[in-house]
Amino acid sequence: PRGGQNTVSNLRRKLEWVKRESKVIIAVSENTKKDIVKILDIPSEKIKVIYEAGDEVFGKKSTLRGIENAKKKYGISGNYILAVGTLEPRKNLKRLIMAFSKVRRNSSLSLVIAGNAGWGGELEGLQGKILGVRFLGYVPKEDLAPLYAGAQCFVYPSLYEGFGLPILEAMASGCPVVTSNISSLPEVAGEMAVLVDPENIRDITEGIKEAITKREEFIKKGFERAKEFSWEKTARQTLEVYQNLLSL
Repeated sequence: PRGGQNTVSNLRRKLEWVKRESKVIIAVSENTKKDIVKILDIPSEKIKVIYEAGDEVFGKKSTLRGIENAKKKYGISGNYILAVGTLEPRKNLKRLIMAFSKVRRNSSLSLVIAGNAGWGGELEGLQGKILGVRFLGYVPKEDLAPLYAGAQCFVYPSLYEGFGLPILEAMASGCPVVTSNISSLPEVAGEMAVLVDPENIRDITEGIKEAITKREEFIKKGFERAKEFSWEKTARQTLEVYQNLLSL
């Protein structure tokens, strides 16, 4: 991306400052903690993992009318699979589209992708050119919640995430989740989602089929998983870190 070299240099300088000056570092996942230890050579005992949580709007049950209104607003008809995220290479959308094309055979199922354009340009100009795929651009959370609820499943085959908030958003909204078995994503999803190899198109394809076939089962599992995360819990654990620091 433009200015990429300067951005990387600035980030390196900032991270060196963090390494030198910080007494405690809060990481959003165990996977991020491992990256910090590996890349910055910071002792693991200096790093505290505190998970994030989804916005409360996603925990409010969407009505059928709300779902239909959201679908109408964005021109979605029939059954659909939902993907959410910035359009950039690490989101692995090319493989998702290829997997979707195999799932879609002889059906009217569509793939709806919500998210702003990022960097990489891999998907530029594809709007309206791939059968059954819709690009919505940015979608506000108030509309995203019913879109999650109305989807056959939510697919998030990312190659790398620090945490993975959309997984919790989908689960809290009542949507089965298919996500990657790497990075921080299994930490967030637990055993309550279909985990797939994000570099294997066939595995993504089969994962989507499983989530749709066992939709009600994974909706129930997702609700239970989402309840384990809350901003109140996050705030309480963060306060505890600061209190421990002050007592040193």
